[in-house]
Amino acid sequence: MNFVSFSAPEVILLLILQTVVQIRVVLAFVGESRALQGYSSALKVAQKLGYKTGLAKGMGLGATYFVVFCCYALLLWYGGYLVRHHETNGGLAIATMFAVMIGGM
Repeated sequence: MNFVSFSAPEVILLLILQTVVQIRVVLAFVGESRALQGYSSALKVAQKLGYKTGLAKGMGLGATYFVVFCCYALLLWYGGYLVRHHETNGGLAIATMFAVMIGGM
C-alpha cells in the first residue's frame, strides 16, 4: 500500500485497521480449526455406530441366506433321495422343487 498520499494519523489508522483485520482472520482460522476438530470427532462416533449397524445388518442378511440355501440343499437332497428309491420321477421332483422355491419367495 502506498502511504505517501496519506497523512500520519491516517497511516496509523490504516495500520491499526489492518492489524485488527489480520487478528480477526487469525482468530477465525483458529476457531475454524476447533470447529473442524469437533466435527471430525462427531464423525468418528457416527462412523463407529455405522460399523456396528453394518455388521449387524450383514450378519442378519447372512443368516437369512444361510437358512434359505440350507433349505434348498435339503430340498435337492430329498428330491434326489426320492428319485433314487423310485418313489417319484425326476420331472415331478423338479417341478415340486421349483414350486417350493418360488412359493418360498
